[in-house]
Amino acid sequence: VEKILRAAQENVHDEGLRDYALLRFLESTGARIEGIANLTLEHLDVDRPEPGCRRAIVSEKFEEERAVFMTPGALSAMRAWLSVRPGIADDHVFIGRSNGGAWHALTIDGLRGIVRRHADQCGVTTKWSPHQWRHRFGRKLAEQGMSLGVISQLMGHKNISVTRDFYGIFASEELLGLYDRYMPDL
Repeated sequence: VEKILRAAQENVHDEGLRDYALLRFLESTGARIEGIANLTLEHLDVDRPEPGCRRAIVSEKFEEERAVFMTPGALSAMRAWLSVRPGIADDHVFIGRSNGGAWHALTIDGLRGIVRRHADQCGVTTKWSPHQWRHRFGRKLAEQGMSLGVISQLMGHKNISVTRDFYGIFASEELLGLYDRYMPDL
């Protein structure tokens, strides 16, 4: 993830700002790729001063909406993209054009292609898919000691057992570290 983000950050042209904003949004929200493809300007809260913004409403599985939150760095990248985003009738946040044609909403395949292109650019051959980034998001939160209930809400899981099965399974060393962190030695 870090190599891919660095590769995207090196591009300073307008579509490079889009790619970097997309990748930072993906990395910091844990949103599913269809939620990112469906994201519209009206569901993006980035204009108010902090704190209070850094939120978006994504429409994902079964067209259900949920809130996701961005890191300050992701917010900065999103604002940079929005400052150069062409003003077109389509209000999807992430737009592109093929062969210099008209601007249009990027599809799920188009978004995957952006991640793939930057992965190829920096030599990443495994675990580059947007869904792998989502798994990384959940795993990082679990490693930091966040409760599975909160992780479940942040990831939009209907059932906490999904969260537990994917992100609540720790190696023995991780369990010992968490145990030592929370269990005082009297």
